[in-house]
Amino acid sequence: MEKQVIDASLPATNMAPITPGQLINQLIEEAFAPSLKRQERSVEYVNGARALLLQQLISKPLACLYLPGTAAADAFFAGVEEGRAIHARHLSSRQGETPATAFAGLKGHAYIAARNLNKPIQRMHATSCDLQTANGEVCQ
Repeated sequence: MEKQVIDASLPATNMAPITPGQLINQLIEEAFAPSLKRQERSVEYVNGARALLLQQLISKPLACLYLPGTAAADAFFAGVEEGRAIHARHLSSRQGETPATAFAGLKGHAYIAARNLNKPIQRMHATSCDLQTANGEVCQ
C-alpha cells in the first residue's frame, strides 16, 4: 500500500471545500483588515456588512436589531451597503469558475445580477422609424 503525502505548505482551503460561514468570515476579515489602513468602523457597521453577506450567501433574512432612527441603525445600514460592494467584488473575483459553482447558493435577483455581472451592456440605437412607431405614426 502506497502512502499519500499531503503538502503542509498548501492552504487548508485546498484540502476541503470552504463553508459559507468561513467564506463570510474571510471576506469580512479581508475587507476590514488593519493592514488596509482604512478608517476603523463600528461594530454595527461591520454587522451590517456581515448581515448582507449572510443574506446573499445563505439566504438568511436581512434583519436590523438596532432601533430605527438611531446612530447604530444608520451605521448598520451603511455597513449593508459596503456588504453589497464586498459581495460584488467576491463574485467578480470568481469569474474563472464555472457558472454552476460560482453562483451556487444565490437565488432570485442576486443570481441574476451575479450572472450578468460580466456581460457587456448592449445599447439600442433608435432610428427615425423606431421613434415614429413609438409615437403611433406609421413608418414607411
